[in-house]
Amino acid sequence: MRILAITKKVLKELIRDKQTLALMFLAPILVMWLMNVMFSANSQTTVTIATVGVNKEIRQKLADVKGVTVKNYAQKKTAQNKLKNHKIDGMIVLNGKDYQVTHANTDSGKTALTKQALKVALNQTTMTNLQVNLAKTPLGMKIAKTFYSPKVSNYY
Repeated sequence: MRILAITKKVLKELIRDKQTLALMFLAPILVMWLMNVMFSANSQTTVTIATVGVNKEIRQKLADVKGVTVKNYAQKKTAQNKLKNHKIDGMIVLNGKDYQVTHANTDSGKTALTKQALKVALNQTTMTNLQVNLAKTPLGMKIAKTFYSPKVSNYY
């Protein structure tokens, strides 16, 4: 009997307390709305990559990656100025056979997309070159040429 009486008392107090009722019903609605706004924001990352000395085939493969825009510059200094002024998100410079990648490092998503785009472009180019060389090779003949895998250095 005492439990029933205490329950009635607590329920009456709860119904009379407008602040508690408002928090019980309005706060979850507000939190759900805020989560919806936060998670439905545009999450597509786009990057602009500057290239210096990179051949046309790799530039084209980079541009084929979704969300990547490629701008070719003749001089490294020009690309560095664009990177410094936040006009581009990354810079790829070909030094001999190796690639030097410099990131603006303003957004981790853009840095990751730049790395992934270069990796995809290099892999596709290597596979294309391998297929062309295999097509030229007569059957039964071993390929003596070793394929060079370029070194990629990342700078932040």
